[in-house]
Amino acid sequence: MSEPALRPCPFCGAPGKLFDHQMDQKTTLWWVQCSNSHCIARRQVMDDKGAAIAAWNERKDGTAWTET
Repeated sequence: MSEPALRPCPFCGAPGKLFDHQMDQKTTLWWVQCSNSHCIARRQVMDDKGAAIAAWNERKDGTAWTET
């Protein structure tokens, strides 16, 4: 099963980029941030890849985004 597409940045429209950091053998941290180096949009760091993607794709009005 493929992971969901990342929604564009809500502030500048640039693509979102998924990052990970291996803490130890069992723990990987995930976050998504804007790929535009002049934009500071970023979601919180999470220990679940799917949750990090879902958090980035969610908007203030509570709607989740699905690729059409």
